[in-house]
Amino acid sequence: MRRTAPSNVNLNDPNDDLSLRTPDQQLLNLQVKMLLEPFVGQDIRLSADIVNVLGLRTVLTQGFRDGQDFGVALTRQAPFKFASRSTSAGLRS
Repeated sequence: MRRTAPSNVNLNDPNDDLSLRTPDQQLLNLQVKMLLEPFVGQDIRLSADIVNVLGLRTVLTQGFRDGQDFGVALTRQAPFKFASRSTSAGLRS
């Protein structure tokens, strides 16, 4: 059985095509470190990490199976996250 496209379909029409590429990923992370020894006289260190500063939810994967998930965003970049740490190396006199 030979299958052909219906006669009313233009196979060369660029307006009915879907983009199958994922968008460019732009990731901006920020890390801040601070040594408090000059201010308090003890070796205390603070650090903070900010992941995905721009808060972009860029598409990472798209559905590829025929049917309902074709071209649909399946996974996205994690949203803005903030993590902090503090360490103390002991007291000095």
